[in-house]
Amino acid sequence: FLVEQKDFEGALGRYDASLKIDPTDLTVRVRRGIALVRLGQALRADADFAYVRAEAEKDSWQLNNSCWEKAMAGVALESALVDCDLALKLEPKSAAILDSRALVLL
Repeated sequence: FLVEQKDFEGALGRYDASLKIDPTDLTVRVRRGIALVRLGQALRADADFAYVRAEAEKDSWQLNNSCWEKAMAGVALESALVDCDLALKLEPKSAAILDSRALVLL
């Protein structure tokens, strides 16, 4: 909700608090990365995206989710494409992953 209102500082605070409770929540980490990009903190965002990619290297669903979230936000599209391509290596015929990849390319 805060992201929709473009309150990226507020969203970042909530994501940070959530990750203190569960630092393994990869969806929250991707969303925090997106908020960081919006705040001009690309290096911190890249660290979150790299963490997610490393933790999800064998999880096509999580890689696809990361790709989709970035694509929908219109940020870190090169990173999103890497996530989709890694997910496709695990599930080459997945319509959901192909759909996410197409959105990134669009």
